[in-house]
Amino acid sequence: MATDDPAVTHARLVPWQGNTLLEAKAISVAFNPVSLKVALSNQLKTESGNKGQSKNAAQFVDKSASTLSFELIFDTSREITDVREQTRKIAELFMKPIAPGEPDYNGDGKQPTVPRRLRFQWGRFGFDGLMQSYAETLDYFSPEGVPLRATLSLTLNEDRFQHFSLPGEPPLARLPPVFAPSGPGSTLADAERSAGKEAPGRDWRSTALFNGIETPRFPGGSGVLVPPLAAPSAEAAFSFGASAELGTTLGARVSVRFGG
Repeated sequence: MATDDPAVTHARLVPWQGNTLLEAKAISVAFNPVSLKVALSNQLKTESGNKGQSKNAAQFVDKSASTLSFELIFDTSREITDVREQTRKIAELFMKPIAPGEPDYNGDGKQPTVPRRLRFQWGRFGFDGLMQSYAETLDYFSPEGVPLRATLSLTLNEDRFQHFSLPGEPPLARLPPVFAPSGPGSTLADAERSAGKEAPGRDWRSTALFNGIETPRFPGGSGVLVPPLAAPSAEAAFSFGASAELGTTLGARVSVRFGG
């Protein structure tokens, strides 16, 4: 989903330094991801006992983990610049191991340590972890061979259970639309003004789409419903699955998908 509208919340990748989020170094995405996939897992371990112990012996959680997978699209076809100038920032900040002398280095002074932790933040959704994998696909080039579009497939991992929401504003979709009566020669822009919904960067198309109208002029009827500014038309789909086997793992998968 493109995020040109200033009212749309941009997803961000924010680095941690110790227990502090470095907001000044946050990277905002150009296009919000279409879907997010969260996986939770528990490593189960059976208590040791006698050789004749029952197969139904008690188990306990030896280790928990959570992962987040998503894709980000970067496009510089308008600027005609190398798209890797944007994607490289993510690789260097979150995939490159921390070298001796850099903040948060906790090694022996000779070898690099694990990469910097980060928070993926999109509105009220948040996930903390290390960037476990980074895969970049370049699929559009200029006639001169300059890569102009890239898709990043990213996976974050954290060795603990986490499932939390960040504070934020309520979704705009919950705000009711305002009815605006029509008149001879009225347009959808007139309706937005009368409903008090006129704003910079907004045009009649959002109201037309909300009412199923293909023209800026009223096709007839008593009026139209004017939606909130940048009211999302996305639908969210959730799926959950869990499984467990003796001495192996218990896993849960949650996926969230947004589509216009």
